[in-house]
Amino acid sequence: LLCVVRALLKKIKQRVLVGDGVDVNTIDWVDGRAVVEHVHARSSTLLDPPVANVDHALLVFALERPPLEPKQLTRFLVSMEHTNVPFTLVLNKCDLVSAEARADWDARLEQAQEEEEGGGGGDEEGTNAGDLNEGVTVLAGPSGVGKSSLINRLRAGSALAEALAAAGAMGGADGGKHTTRHVTLLPLRSGGLLADTPGFGYPSLQTLTPTTLGRCFPEARSTSSHCRCKFADCTHRDEPGCAVDAEEPWEEGRYDAYVDLFDECEAIEKQERERGYARESTVSLRGGQSPGAMRMEAKLETKSHRRQSRRARNMETEARLRDEMVEEEE
Repeated sequence: LLCVVRALLKKIKQRVLVGDGVDVNTIDWVDGRAVVEHVHARSSTLLDPPVANVDHALLVFALERPPLEPKQLTRFLVSMEHTNVPFTLVLNKCDLVSAEARADWDARLEQAQEEEEGGGGGDEEGTNAGDLNEGVTVLAGPSGVGKSSLINRLRAGSALAEALAAAGAMGGADGGKHTTRHVTLLPLRSGGLLADTPGFGYPSLQTLTPTTLGRCFPEARSTSSHCRCKFADCTHRDEPGCAVDAEEPWEEGRYDAYVDLFDECEAIEKQERERGYARESTVSLRGGQSPGAMRMEAKLETKSHRRQSRRARNMETEARLRDEMVEEEE
């Protein structure tokens, strides 16, 4: 069905994402059209990529073509940690690098306490469809790292996978092709759903704050769990009595990445305050005292869009005339 969103949902700025559970009405079976009346509560929400109700994520990176960039990897890991969605880091195209390079990345990721799975090439090990037999799994990562190739492998034998392979959508050996343009839910033979998403360079940090950034770094979490900082609002940078050491247990470059991301989150937060992003809500809650009895209704007219009163307009006009008279006298 080709669905449009009810005007009320647009008014309360309710965005419909891939993976949402919705109620539809006004179904036209002849033309294949319907109207989305209601969006069910979500168990999880990802903004980069935009998917709802995700049970697991595969964060796909290539070790070569394109080469793995530590800062980009850290940004993706932090973004995924912030969502609280369980995820697995998949290193693709491992056959294009030496055994020493692969061992180096294994050691670095182990030190950062991240879960890692290797896959790619003709290797029989790594991610397989049997691990994704329940719920919705989303594939995320930069462009050209082989996400479409991985999907074809996980869905081997399906008509869609064979068609994509025949069309050459699996990507070349040099840098990978940008084959995905929008988010799509693909069924697996094991029963789960696989969300294929377009690649992107850097995930947004709009929902991340400086106070929550430290929880997205395993190094800071592991230290804070057994040794508290002197100040409750410690940013783990230059404060006295900070329990987080800039040297241990941070892997090389990770602490510098934390400081850079902290500065970026601070700049975003300051920019939002200056622009007045603390706007009036477009919805109001009605009903009883219990949470189950509450219902969400759209406000007919928000204060930010109300017309100015006649008295206020007259006062502004008088003030402007007085200013003009003073300027003429000068």
